This record gives sequence, C-alpha cells and structure tokens, in this order.
Amino acid sequence: YFVAVLIVARSLGPEGRGAIAFVTVTALVAAAVAALGAPSAVSVLVHERADKRAELLTASVALTTVTGLGAGIIAFGGMLGLGVGPAGIGDGLITACVPAAMFLALFDLCVTLLLALGRPAMFAVIVGLAPWLYAAGLVAVGLHSELTITSAVVVWLVSIGVASLIPVALSARAVGIGRLELEIVRKTSSFGFKAWVGGLAGSLNFRLDQVLMGLITTEAALGVYALA
Repeated sequence: YFVAVLIVARSLGPEGRGAIAFVTVTALVAAAVAALGAPSAVSVLVHERADKRAELLTASVALTTVTGLGAGIIAFGGMLGLGVGPAGIGDGLITACVPAAMFLALFDLCVTLLLALGRPAMFAVIVGLAPWLYAAGLVAVGLHSELTITSAVVVWLVSIGVASLIPVALSARAVGIGRLELEIVRKTSSFGFKAWVGGLAGSLNFRLDQVLMGLITTEAALGVYALA
C-alpha cells in the first residue's frame, strides 16, 4: 500500500494525494463503524458453534453487507449532501464509492474467519498481496495513460472489490454456505457489539484525524499529512 501511495503522490501531487486520502480514509472509518464487531464475533463463535459454521458465515456476511452499505450511504451521501467532497472528485464518483465500506468490512471479516479456522498462511498471503492489486492497477493505468484523480479512485474501488471477494470465496469453500438463520444473526451482532466499542475506538483514533484534516484544511495539506 505504501508503494501505491507513493505512486499516487508522485503522479498527482499533494492536492491529488489529499483528495484520494479523504475518500479512502472515509471508507475505512465507515467500514470500522459498519463492522459492529462481527470479526471478533466470528473468531470466537466459529469454535463455539462448530456445527453452525456455514450458517455463521452466511449470517455474518449478510449482516456486514447490510451495515457496510448503510455506512457507505451515510458517509458518502453525507459528503454529497454537505458539499464537503474533495476537489477533483465529481458527485458521480463519490456516489460510486458507497460500496467501498462494505468491501473493506467484508475483507476484514473473512480474513479474520480464515485465521480463526487455523489457516494463518492463507491469511498472510491474502493480507500481504491484496494491497498489490491497487499498486499494480495504478502502474497499469500509468503505463497506458496519464494517471488522474478519477482513474486512481476507480482503480482503488476495483482493487478493494476484488480483494474482498477472494477471502469471501475462500471462506465459503472452507465452511460452506448455510441458510440465513436469524438466531445466528442475532448471536453474531449481540456478541460482536461487546467488542465493537473498543475496536472502534482504536480505528477512529488511527484514522479520524485524516477525515478531520480533510474537512478543515486543504487537500494539499491533507496530502502531505497523509503521506507523512
């Protein structure tokens, strides 16, 4: 990811890097809110309810999909409604970013599940290689045309979308796909919520500063800050 950040910064300058950072960090914060502790829940329930692993995967993916889309709508819809979107990113592209929180939340959920299933090598490969999809996409675009803010955001969206599908598919292969059981949904959400507050505090502490920078200062200042 650091390689991708350097490519964006060198190609788009401080303003462009700041615009990209505002969008990506907004999605990361929204994903942290949307998770509702589901990764923590599945890491425990996958052992407590070993007979219901397929149903647990279905319930947690369904829950994360709904909450992820909801958080994306609130975050990026609010960006549009308040008129605080970064310069150089049109309303249509901001709207296209709505699923980003869902992609990021699903990725975190399923790599956590794979780790809980005792597959650390698979976890390491996915987490290690996923950011290279973004870097490789930026390089590919840069080799064929000039990299722009729009193309960088599109590459980022496609890369996180693809990256989220990989652990979801591998998790489904590992435990199967079960019926959607409301009791499992309730168990996952209630159990996860207890760990959500602490985890959310850590995520916000790590990311919210860049969102605030994007709201109160220029894209160029945020670009330098984010890169540093």
